[in-house]
Amino acid sequence: MNIHRIGASSVRLALLLIIVWSSSLATQAQQPRLLVQPVAEQTQPSVAVDSMAPLTTSNLITGTWNTSLNNQLQVPGTIKKLYVDDHDRLYVTGSFNYLNNQEFNGLASWDGNTWQGYGLQPDDRDTIYAMTTYHDQLIVGGEFKNLAGQPHNGIARWNDTAFEGFGSGFQGVSAPYDYSERPKVYDLDVVSDTLYITGSFTSFNQLAVNSLLAWQPTGYRKVAEIEGGLYQFSATNSKMLVTGSFRSIGNMGAADFALWQDGAWMNPWVPSWAPLGSETFVFSDTFYTRGYEYYYPFFTNIYRWKNNTWINDSKISQGSAIDLVQWNGQLFSVSNAKLWQRTSFDWSAINLPITIYEIADMVASSTGIYLAGEFEINNQRSQLVFWDGTTVHDVASTFKHETIRSIGNLQGQPIIISGVHYNLQRWTSTAWQRLAQFVNTQELITIDNDNTYLAGLSIERFEPNGDRVPPFIFQLPWIKWSASGSELIANIPSGTINNQPIVGAWSLKNGQWRQLTNRSSYPESSIFVAGQTLYAVRVKDLIYGFSDPLDISIAFWNGVDWQELKSWLQPSPYRISSLVVPWRGNLYFLYENELRRFDKASNTLITVASFDDVPLALRATPEHIYVAGRFSKINNQSIGHMARWNGSTWQGFADAPNGTVETMVVTSRYIHIGGNFTRVGNIPSLGIASLDLAIYRQYIPQVGK
Repeated sequence: MNIHRIGASSVRLALLLIIVWSSSLATQAQQPRLLVQPVAEQTQPSVAVDSMAPLTTSNLITGTWNTSLNNQLQVPGTIKKLYVDDHDRLYVTGSFNYLNNQEFNGLASWDGNTWQGYGLQPDDRDTIYAMTTYHDQLIVGGEFKNLAGQPHNGIARWNDTAFEGFGSGFQGVSAPYDYSERPKVYDLDVVSDTLYITGSFTSFNQLAVNSLLAWQPTGYRKVAEIEGGLYQFSATNSKMLVTGSFRSIGNMGAADFALWQDGAWMNPWVPSWAPLGSETFVFSDTFYTRGYEYYYPFFTNIYRWKNNTWINDSKISQGSAIDLVQWNGQLFSVSNAKLWQRTSFDWSAINLPITIYEIADMVASSTGIYLAGEFEINNQRSQLVFWDGTTVHDVASTFKHETIRSIGNLQGQPIIISGVHYNLQRWTSTAWQRLAQFVNTQELITIDNDNTYLAGLSIERFEPNGDRVPPFIFQLPWIKWSASGSELIANIPSGTINNQPIVGAWSLKNGQWRQLTNRSSYPESSIFVAGQTLYAVRVKDLIYGFSDPLDISIAFWNGVDWQELKSWLQPSPYRISSLVVPWRGNLYFLYENELRRFDKASNTLITVASFDDVPLALRATPEHIYVAGRFSKINNQSIGHMARWNGSTWQGFADAPNGTVETMVVTSRYIHIGGNFTRVGNIPSLGIASLDLAIYRQYIPQVGK
């Protein structure tokens, strides 16, 4: 059985899948300058298409990529899921780019001597949630639209050379509160030569089916009508058990647990403290599950199904157990940092001769038990070890790129805020230098090419050596910063700056402050200057969830107050710092999978370009608009994950990153990007890359005859 756990701290979504296949982003105030350019207010939210959006890739952008960055911005990766097939081959998946210094991008297998990869790309990392084998073929399921460069929609099988799709795969989502619109497979199981797939989806290969699918080479079928999503499927010789977040199954009301036996669905008693979407296990034709006590001493009850009810089999006395396996005829389990063995009396902790920081998963082979997590063995960090009953062996270590949360330009080199601890680091041309650590409200903003600021509830400018000039200190509840051409603009409610009263929109340029308005716009609005008009753009999360719809509003300053022009909903959220740029007198922004221009004369939206996937970063120089993200096509033509537009044509890059670009800074000469990639062109560059756009010309002196 193959299980994808939904941790208590990361209940991502409620879903389950079953598969079937049919064929293959100083203080000096001056007098306010009121930028007044009234715009006629209209109510119709019409969308037009610009006539100036052709795409030409023949004129590719060239420059010099920094080869010294290489893999130096790396952090340990994580192995999240293990699976062993009938031939004792181990499969691992998780959030890693490299395993034992080989690039695998989230999926690899081990035959005891050699690691094998499957051609995955950086964007495939951490998208596989379930694995099994069926007719000696590896089957993977998860949350992916593409795998190894091909469209597969949540499920694929390995044919010894490449991944094949199961028809058109899965579409839609069935779990409640899932606004992602991305189908997900959470579990794969093979029972009596039938592959069962559970997850969050509404159709498979044009068959309407919710959350559970049964597939064989001869066809596929819906198992039951289900309202909600499934996390897991398990079966004995005569029964099926599903768990998830659902209200009904097979026209029967059911809450999160459902059992099929004797030709009908029933709603069994749920064990005490069993978490939502509990894992279930089958040993000796018997179901097992767990229930956690959420108070000290945090023990775990193990339950087994007997006589149509759950009975308390035993108790693990310390910690919340996360798995159960059977090896050598005995049960084993793990809590956060311990391996446990079921004895004839109760559970006994096994003291392994290694340092255990965390255990994420475990699986048994015929010769021992593999543990994934974070360990130290022989003074070396490891993410995968093997215990043969006596000795612990180091199997693999992994690493991935560090998350870049904000990026700027400093004398032609990148400066970043990165990682879970929000470390401020700059590249010295040979190594990363850690400068400070900040809270998550800080961001880097670059204007005028080499003027980079650290902006939050204070504002500091970087010197060329990385030092920061004394900050301006604000005393106010919030402040929103934005870059608008060569100015850094703050939207400030009533408060003080260096103990002087301040309110409204203010511009900072060359160390001098200039008041733009005497009123602030709505909270959390960003202020932009486009042409001779001041705009305020606000993005508001309507339901306070990452994937919830956003309300986007645009207002302009009419010389006296802010006047709203337009408000609309955007189904998927984007960072406001990457969303809007003023360029050539107009306001451009990313809306869903499009670049749009706000036309102030008609109060309408003009589509400039369409992308085949999500654009995440938007920047502008006087000459160009730059866009980067997950996309690889613009206006249905291949261009890569980043491109630029001069107002009439689009250009791609001669050497492009091989994965998603999540953040970007652009000057007239330099581009620095961060994201989920391992190289640009053929140059290794893990998670960060830097391009010098300067064209170097060789000087050839004139020679007289």
